[in-house]
Amino acid sequence: MKQVDIWEKKFLIEVNKIEKEKSLATSLFFCLCYGSILAN
Repeated sequence: MKQVDIWEKKFLIEVNKIEKEKSLATSLFFCLCYGSILAN
C-alpha cells in the first residue's frame, strides 16, 4: 500500500460519513416539517 492509497481510503471513509450524516439530518428536517404541517 502506498501512502496515497491510505490517504485516499481515509478520505473516502470521511466523505461517506459526512454524506450519511447529511442524509440523516435532511430526513430529520423533513420529518419535523411534516410533523409541524400535520400539527396545524
